[in-house]
Amino acid sequence: MNIWANHITNLTDGRYFAAYNAAWISFCFNPESPDFIAPNVAVGIAGWLEGPQMAGSFGRQQTDDDIRNMAESLNLQAVVLNIEHDATTLEDLPVFWEISTKQLDDDFENLLSLVANKAFATCFILHFETQKTTFNDFFETQKAAFEALKQATEQASFYLKMNFEATDLRLIAQELPHLQGIVLQGGEEEAVGIKSFDELDEIMTYFE
Repeated sequence: MNIWANHITNLTDGRYFAAYNAAWISFCFNPESPDFIAPNVAVGIAGWLEGPQMAGSFGRQQTDDDIRNMAESLNLQAVVLNIEHDATTLEDLPVFWEISTKQLDDDFENLLSLVANKAFATCFILHFETQKTTFNDFFETQKAAFEALKQATEQASFYLKMNFEATDLRLIAQELPHLQGIVLQGGEEEAVGIKSFDELDEIMTYFE
């Protein structure tokens, strides 16, 4: 199971996740997002990191040409787009499609349809927007939805983005053996180069 380090905004987070051998580090280039990072800042952070591949997230208002030009100029290994993004000319780029549970209307059978109907995709990221939902909660209380998710992970490559607890990781590995990985996110620094990783540390012990 791999780590996707999401929307990195500072070198401290980048180094932390790289030290745990994160497979991917992503930056948000959507100017309408609170996680937006200037491309030159992202390049500066990426230059200090070894190991992870680099991805960029883009908004629906950004054109295919804008996305392609940034992906090429920043040497991104993948782009992340919302599943509703009309990216008709990006078939040749590695695209990760992000799907929120709100877009599924809580009907996970829709997830199987989205996977089957997406003409080109490198991977999918499923985002549980209700952040209080842990994997254990989902597994225990939404059996039909879980089975649909399990089928989807068997048909396509998936990362899971939700409120993880340390105890979830072994359960995820056991119940979703085909899952590509999980999405984790850092946060703001207390000062340049200074921040606490106490909450993440509990989760990361699984990857040691």
